[in-house]
Order: sequence, then C-alpha cells, then structure tokens
Amino acid sequence: GEALQAPALRRMRDKHGVRIISWPSEILDAYRKAWQEVVAEESAANLEFKRVYESYSAFREDYAIWRENGYLK
Repeated sequence: GEALQAPALRRMRDKHGVRIISWPSEILDAYRKAWQEVVAEESAANLEFKRVYESYSAFREDYAIWRENGYLK
C-alpha cells in the first residue's frame, strides 16, 4: 500500500493543484487530547468499542516497531 501513496500524492499535487501540508504540532496535540477523551467516554459506554479500540491500539503498538525501523534514515 505504501508504494501507491507517492504516485497518488504526486497526481493530486501536479494534476489537481492540491497543496500537501502538515498540521502544526499544537493542533495535532489538541486532536490527540480530544480523541483520548472520546475514547474514554465511548469505552465506558460501549464494551464493543472498547474491545475494538484495545485491539487496534495493540496493533499500532506492534506496528511502531516497523515504523521506527523499517526504513533507512
């Protein structure tokens, strides 16, 4: 899947005039904080959400090993 991303981004940028930007870290931090509040509320109210989110979080934790070591720097 990652091999498809560069051509797609290039096409959006070059053919469609899309500006590719990164969010400022303070905005991303605010999103993360708000998301954690949603996760806590929804997990308390919905056991299926909690189960799925815990599974997803475990996957992300394992994937971090690849993300941090899978590419030459």
